[in-house]
Amino acid sequence: MNYLEKAIEFIAPSIAVKREADRKALSYLRGYEAGANGRRQKKTDRQNRSAPAETINSLGKLRGFSRTLQRDEPIVKKAIEVLSNNIVGAGIKPAIVSTVALTQKKAREIWRDWAETTECDFDGMNNIYGLQDLVCAATHRDGECIIIRRRDKTAAIPIKLQVLEADYLDEKLTKPLKDGWITQGVEFNTQGKKVAYHLYMSHPNATALYTIPQSERIPAEDVIHVFHQERAGQVRGVPTGVQAFISIKDLGEYQDAELIRKKIAACFAVFVKVPDSGVPKSEEEMRAMARIEPGSINYMNPGDEITTATPPQSEGYSEYMRVNLQRIASAYNLTYESLSGDLSNTNYSSGRMGWIEASRGFLKWQTRIIIPLFCDRVFDWLMDAAIITGQLREKASVSWTPPRRELIDPAKEVKGLLEMARAGFTSWQEVVRELGWDKEQLLKELLEDKDMWDKAGLKPMADPRFDKESKAA
Repeated sequence: MNYLEKAIEFIAPSIAVKREADRKALSYLRGYEAGANGRRQKKTDRQNRSAPAETINSLGKLRGFSRTLQRDEPIVKKAIEVLSNNIVGAGIKPAIVSTVALTQKKAREIWRDWAETTECDFDGMNNIYGLQDLVCAATHRDGECIIIRRRDKTAAIPIKLQVLEADYLDEKLTKPLKDGWITQGVEFNTQGKKVAYHLYMSHPNATALYTIPQSERIPAEDVIHVFHQERAGQVRGVPTGVQAFISIKDLGEYQDAELIRKKIAACFAVFVKVPDSGVPKSEEEMRAMARIEPGSINYMNPGDEITTATPPQSEGYSEYMRVNLQRIASAYNLTYESLSGDLSNTNYSSGRMGWIEASRGFLKWQTRIIIPLFCDRVFDWLMDAAIITGQLREKASVSWTPPRRELIDPAKEVKGLLEMARAGFTSWQEVVRELGWDKEQLLKELLEDKDMWDKAGLKPMADPRFDKESKAA
């Protein structure tokens, strides 16, 4: 409070109260600066559109932009590979369990014979872990991926998984229905529940087609639609990294410009000023002056003068590239080091801190998208097919183990995990899951190792019973 306000408060308290009330009212009316209508705010699109309205006219263009960048820009190809490698890796593996031992054993055999072979793939190209990678990469590149359950009565397990690109979903189909509506190819009932997908049976942009095929209605129970839902009510997904697409394109053009600049700088230009003697030089003399070779010694005529062109210097290239790659890495939720491969400014602590944050993003994709939308649905389809064909009497349950996380410094991190387990802050099973191992398989192998060492009469330190530093010794 300044001296004037204090004086007014002392002389006329009622006026001071009114001034304070008016000041608070004015502050309320101003609200958020971003909500004002000044010159700076008018430059920003602030329309309140629904999630489908945001993409209804631009989804195909965004998808095409993303594919072009992946095809032409190495940094985008690397970003999608890093995401897929860390989310799916060698595969998100199931741990199939049942209270009935025979059901558990049979369910595991069915999974091995169907999912871990190309029997599960409609195209006969991938096992289930290859399809996980295909779905994950497509979802990041295109924003979404479609999987259809196809029936095959000739197979032991009569279903196949057909993975389709997002183009197959009729995104132009938006209209009301008597008992619901269709938005961008997805059909809803009156309660807003998804009941069907309208899909093309062939790629609508295939070069061999002369006419665009008509989409067909496929019930929702036969379709898996994988995408990252960022807003409530969102119907279709958008490509990962879309916030940096323009920056990626600009960065590529900047690199091309720098390459041209370097090429120009490599052209060491020499200019010879010849005094006007009135006598033109012969063709042989002109040809001799038109070329400079390494180690050459050239003699010139009296009065000739040589000047060289000074090519422009390029400054700040490395810093500019680093700042922009950091921006691009943020759009893909990656670290600068994992995207660029530049580890020159990284130590153990900074590398681990950055990787922990990125790992949270990988974990979200695993637990919120790939596992519930794809893995769980596929397992349910498999169990239903096994019961229908009489191979199982009841369903087994499943939990999923993401790919093993590589340790940055095993000596430090294993010690930390061990201390946490000893202190009771975590369990041995949780540590095993965090490292990407199947606890049941690991326990089985530990018991086999124990019997093997005892039978051979050996006492290796790999067995905790014979490790002098272990309390179990």
